[in-house]
Amino acid sequence: MPTDTHTALRDAVILRLADPHTDAMAIDDYTPLDPELTSYDHGLAELRVDGQLRAYLAGRITGRAGFRGRGEPRPSFIMVWPDGRKEPTEHDYGPGWMTVRELDAGTFTGPVNPARKRQLRIFGLFPITVVEFGGDTIGYDVSWLEPDQAAELWVRLELTDSDF
Repeated sequence: MPTDTHTALRDAVILRLADPHTDAMAIDDYTPLDPELTSYDHGLAELRVDGQLRAYLAGRITGRAGFRGRGEPRPSFIMVWPDGRKEPTEHDYGPGWMTVRELDAGTFTGPVNPARKRQLRIFGLFPITVVEFGGDTIGYDVSWLEPDQAAELWVRLELTDSDF
């Protein structure tokens, strides 16, 4: 069940995109609560629905934009299911910071169920992995773990920097 904050954020984005007097690609600038986003680097949050733990969200700063990497930080996030399955990496960018904006509000919109992965071969020779997204999304309540708890769960969930 989405929270009021989650619903308000979603509705604001929908109204902004639906307004014929605005540029559909323009998104309001947002200043994150932590402008350097250090709180998300190697962080881990619990994703809950009605108080029940459904998944985790791991964060990592994967670089910086701008000349010689001196610009704004580039956060990446991976949703991890309790059994260790990982969703594809999600990257966030300013000035809109849509994922960070949601997380700062204590919510995250993600899939209800894990993505399915299948192995295929092109012409019977070249292996590829196909990720099938499907199903509904839901608004999760987000609570960030303390750094020591996050570090322990990163190990248990087998998260590494190369996942991002």
